[in-house]
Amino acid sequence: KTTKFRIALCQMKAWTDKAHNLSQARASIMKAKSEDPHFIILPECFNSPYDTKQFAKYSEKIPDNINELSLDQLSDSPSVAFLKEISKET
Repeated sequence: KTTKFRIALCQMKAWTDKAHNLSQARASIMKAKSEDPHFIILPECFNSPYDTKQFAKYSEKIPDNINELSLDQLSDSPSVAFLKEISKET
């Protein structure tokens, strides 16, 4: 038996302003949501420029014990907080 599902792939250019990137990601997600997908996929680096020289500047700390933490405990990260919030809206 074949199971069908719909995937929305969001394409967006990430800039040096993380708040702008998160806002742009929100708009992309909400647009994709209107197509009723099962999954919405963001670009690999949706919250920062894709430039290896910039990764350290835009990175967000990941705790060593990440596998032991709940999503609520990871909300110090702006990107995790954003994804948690937007997941409640979709």
